[in-house]
Amino acid sequence: MTYMTPSRMSLALGSIIAISALTTSAAWAAEPFYVGLQAGYEDTTSDRTFETGVTEDKTIAGAAFGATLGAQYPLSFGYAAIELNVTDSSAEFDQTKRSSDGSFFNESTTSELGYGISTMLAFQVAQQTHVYGLVGYQQQELEFQARWFDASTAVTTDASTDETFGGARYGLGIHHELYDRVGVRLEVTRTDYSEESINLIGSRKIEPEQDRIMLGLIGRF
Repeated sequence: MTYMTPSRMSLALGSIIAISALTTSAAWAAEPFYVGLQAGYEDTTSDRTFETGVTEDKTIAGAAFGATLGAQYPLSFGYAAIELNVTDSSAEFDQTKRSSDGSFFNESTTSELGYGISTMLAFQVAQQTHVYGLVGYQQQELEFQARWFDASTAVTTDASTDETFGGARYGLGIHHELYDRVGVRLEVTRTDYSEESINLIGSRKIEPEQDRIMLGLIGRF
């Protein structure tokens, strides 16, 4: 499992301090906080390097959905914001390799919960429309399962493990206000996760990259 390093703890602490500073500022608009629901599609590709030196690319893809909680600070050209997110998805990869003697190896990967924090900078391009960029830190849980059947011995071996990957997240989006406190946004992001080692009927190193496109409904309070 991936644990929070001192640099990540500093990032989280800095973000909390930033939120506290923004919420005490007299320049806040009447509704500085917002919540949102998002749905879309994610595609996670991972380079897998086995202990034999063989490298394979695996892709898991599927519907994604989640929620956001944020706070924003108005600027002359738009706004700055800090945002927390949590996501889940139905993305899954499943593959079976069979041998001529009847032996087979099955491997599957399932996307679990993701969560992170981002800072955003938005520029007004129309009366009710902003475009924004974001950078942040994201963690993603993946579940790995494997089954090996040896036909010569009729023995089946099962293995499973969970791993949490962390990495830099960045992207672009567009936000449009529909009503007084309700808006919609379209967001495209990529996360480059760090490499982790897992042992699943053999050791391998995995380094995922995740692309997401999400459509969200945002409400202020």
